[in-house]
Amino acid sequence: SLGFILADAGYDVWLGNFRGTIYSSHKTLTRNDRQFWEFIANELAAEDLPATIDTVLKKTGKTKIQYIGWSQGAMAMFALLSEKPEYNAKVT
Repeated sequence: SLGFILADAGYDVWLGNFRGTIYSSHKTLTRNDRQFWEFIANELAAEDLPATIDTVLKKTGKTKIQYIGWSQGAMAMFALLSEKPEYNAKVT
């Protein structure tokens, strides 16, 4: 797995998941609540990914992260970087 390879090479690896998976949760809603599922893909780029990036930067004290996105994760990053250009300075 790439994550283990990078961690073994000394990288600080963070694995993120978007909402709507078995690994995600909400502060007040459960998976049985209709509102839990009311989101669209562009919200992943506009809300979820910036929150993840900002959390990693805050927790690590770094000013920039190296991001590897696969499938929807890559699409979300492209959308984020075009919609919120300030994030171009936060990722490589």
